[in-house]
Amino acid sequence: MATSRASKQSFSARLLAQYKPGEVFSSYDFSGCGVAESTIRSTFSRLSRQGAILRLSGGYYAVPRISRVSGRAIYPDSEAVAIAVARRSRSKYMPSGAILANKYQLSEQVPARAEYLVNAAPRQISLGKSVVQFRRASKGDLDMAGTLQGELTLALRFMGPMVKDNRKVRACLSRALSPAGKSELNSWVPSAPAWLQPLISNLP
Repeated sequence: MATSRASKQSFSARLLAQYKPGEVFSSYDFSGCGVAESTIRSTFSRLSRQGAILRLSGGYYAVPRISRVSGRAIYPDSEAVAIAVARRSRSKYMPSGAILANKYQLSEQVPARAEYLVNAAPRQISLGKSVVQFRRASKGDLDMAGTLQGELTLALRFMGPMVKDNRKVRACLSRALSPAGKSELNSWVPSAPAWLQPLISNLP
């Protein structure tokens, strides 16, 4: 019994040392680490009751951030959830076109729901009263996941008719991108899709 208790305490310390406030994890992240599944589940349950970790949904948990104002636990952001879901499903991921259009100042509208594309089954993860939506990506959507080129392609495709207004699009991208980002796009122009080239070439 004493050995079992020590093992659980050791795993608790290891878990809390491994993940920083705001990071998300699941039992998948501890598979093959030499700890019994029953110990992992019971430790998650105990730490969530104690408030040391937050229970999300779908088997995901997070080390909470603490508000400096209220002193209360704050749920992780949607990007942290997406990273954990992609890791568990061994998938790439990309924010939705709506999120990316807002990120690159192509749209002032903030999406009502965080949505991500993954190479995995669709799911929803609850963060208190909000929800992060994951949907299966179409073929090719994740080929350039995590790159500026891939994000801009998805954002501009989402904007639809607006991409016909080259002047407006270029002005938005010029404001949103750093000199390094503009330089990166210039080097990519020759291999970019034909419809995208006039929008990203030699941004002011």
